Formats: sequence, structure tokens, C-alpha cells
Amino acid sequence: MRAPYVAHAQIEPMSALADVQRGKTEIGTSTQNPFAAQDAAARVLNVPREQVIVYPMMSGGAFGRKNLTDAVVEAVRLPKAIGRPVRFNWTRPEKFQFDQPRPAMLVELSAGIDELAELAKMDPVSFRDRLLAKNPRMAAVMHRAVEMAGWKPGVGSTGRGFGIALNFTDGTYVAEVAQVEVHKATGQVMVKHVDAAVDCGLVVNPGAAACQVEGAIVMQGTSSTLNEQVLFDRGRVTNASFAQYNPLHFLEAPSVNVAFVENKRLPMQGMGEPAVAPVSGAVSNAIYDAVGIRPRDLPFLPGKIMAALAGNGAS
Repeated sequence: MRAPYVAHAQIEPMSALADVQRGKTEIGTSTQNPFAAQDAAARVLNVPREQVIVYPMMSGGAFGRKNLTDAVVEAVRLPKAIGRPVRFNWTRPEKFQFDQPRPAMLVELSAGIDELAELAKMDPVSFRDRLLAKNPRMAAVMHRAVEMAGWKPGVGSTGRGFGIALNFTDGTYVAEVAQVEVHKATGQVMVKHVDAAVDCGLVVNPGAAACQVEGAIVMQGTSSTLNEQVLFDRGRVTNASFAQYNPLHFLEAPSVNVAFVENKRLPMQGMGEPAVAPVSGAVSNAIYDAVGIRPRDLPFLPGKIMAALAGNGAS
């Protein structure tokens, strides 16, 4: 399995407004970590952190990128040097060039589950049931997702385009069933729908938690599975715009159904990232179920699918 570098690709580039005065510094910025921004500014200005006031602004997207303080550091250096408030904005190309992208990955496996079930002449859910005999919480979300999808799994490629994947991250159990269509004439993969079952212990705010799962599946999971990759030439990013980077478009987004398998006696756990990882596996398995090829090289671009279809092998 191979995966490329992937950008955060938030709509709003890094920005900050800073006013450095004697005894007081005020900063307005879109940040996920105002205390880190406060500490970074205090270090740069060599002042006590109590003299730095950070006003967190409404975020135009973040996805982890705005945990970092590079924009704040640059913003406070300028007014200190010129003696007047400064609004600091990165351009879109700068946002892509100086991002801290998701690392590229290469994973080598001698066998996959997306294959052992078929060798055992079992469907993928029954096969996982055996492996999850001592993990009832994961088994529960798996069966809930299958039930939500109305899917009756078969052995091997059935031509229907269903696939399942499971994940455990940040104390949260997630199962997702993806439904795809593969256009054999073009290699285009469309993720039509994803059913997700989640066990994160106590759910304090069901609406917000469901939004986290939906966003993770559509914007980060499906988009990076089908489209996204950062391209480089001699150390520079060559697709430094949305037109070139090509995140998922609205009309390409799948519908998503989310259900929580909740135990109110258990403590609340992580939400958001746990729903990202299963998407690629579920879509890959669904592509195999649809047309009999197992894509392993992200993103699953049409050219790769066509090449795999021509060779009737993995892409």
C-alpha cells in the first residue's frame, strides 16, 4: 500500500493581525491552539506571556494545520520592527509550499484481511467475526455498519460494489461500509454512500460528533482516497492551487449515514480522526467487489484503475 504526501488544504491560508505595544501585544488569528500562539509570540518578543493577548477568530478550515504557530511568529516580528500594526497573510501558493503535509507512506504486507477471507472461502464479515471474538466493541460496530448498509456480504468479487474497513484510534472504534461505482470505460471511481458505526464511549453532543464523522469521511477520507496528492519538482510544490491540487468537489461527495453504538457508562473518547482511516480500505474493498481489482496505490486515480483493469491485477 502506498500513499503520497497530502496537504491540509484548508480554504483560509495562514493569517494573523498583530499590534505590538510597550507592555502589551494583541494578536487576532485563526488558531486551533491560542495558548501555543501566546507562548510563541512571547518567546519571539522576549516578553512575559501575560503581556500577550490572543483573540481566536472564526476558522476558515484548519484540520490540524492551525495548531502550528508559524503565521503568528511572522506576524509579531513585523510590527515590532516597523512600529505599527500589521496584518499578515500567506498566499495560496505559499500555503501549499510551506504546509506540513501528511507524510507519504509505504506499507508492505504479506497478506491482507481485503484477501484471506476469500482464500478461506468466507465472506469478509464472517471472517472478521472470528478475529474479533475477544473484541466485542469492534464486532458490534462492524455489524451495525453492515446492518445500516443493508449489505449481505458474499465471497470474493460479487459485482455489487460494497466494501468494509475497521479502525481503532484515540480510544474509538469505527466501522465503515462504502458503496462505489466504477466506470470501466474511464476508470473513474465514484463513492456513492458510506455507512459509519462508531463507539466512542459516552456521546456528549450527538450532533457535533456526527458532523465530525461526516467531515472526516467526506473531506479527508474520500478526498484523499480518490484525488489528493502533493507533487514536487526539485523541492518545490508544483500543484499549489485548488485547481491543480483538486480536492473532492461537491458533486463527487458521498452521502454519509452515522450511527453511534453508545455505552453511557464508558468515558468519552476521541472523535474526528478515527473516521478518516477506514475510508481508503473500505473503498479499495468496494472496488474489488465491483470489478475484481484491488487498488493499493493512493489516490485511486482513473489512470491507475484503467491500468489495473487492463492487467486484471492490483493498481
